[in-house]
Amino acid sequence: MTIPGFGLEIFAYISTIIIDIDRFDDKKQLEAYSGLVPRQRSSADSDPNCRTTHHGDEWAREFLGYAVKAHVMWAKDSVVTIMYNRLRARGMPYKKVITACSRKMVDVVWSVLKNGRSFTSDQNVLRQARGAAAEIERMDSELSEQELDTKYAEAA
Repeated sequence: MTIPGFGLEIFAYISTIIIDIDRFDDKKQLEAYSGLVPRQRSSADSDPNCRTTHHGDEWAREFLGYAVKAHVMWAKDSVVTIMYNRLRARGMPYKKVITACSRKMVDVVWSVLKNGRSFTSDQNVLRQARGAAAEIERMDSELSEQELDTKYAEAA
């Protein structure tokens, strides 16, 4: 694991919880599995900010918190550190910031494992990757369903 803040023990524990990253279609599923998404308790007139669901493994959330704290110390220009600094500057309580950054860290873990790439905080590399992903998505949306079926049949 190339993410700053993830030692051998944290990586080993998180990977035993995830087991296979391909069982999560997107990062939101992994966030929900980790119990780091807010509860839904909305009505017609209100949509309150609720605490997290706390579903999933309690120790995994605890270890993610430790990883966030170490990550913020060592990776000064990463998205997690930028988010941490922004939320703290806004006056958000420390524990809420750690929980929010843990959720962002889950996004980073999902991206690293799903794409099979090393972690990077280089903004130029990230922009190029996002541009390439957007181009692929644009090309896929231009294809008809029949062309997609043919394309995926050839790949299999």
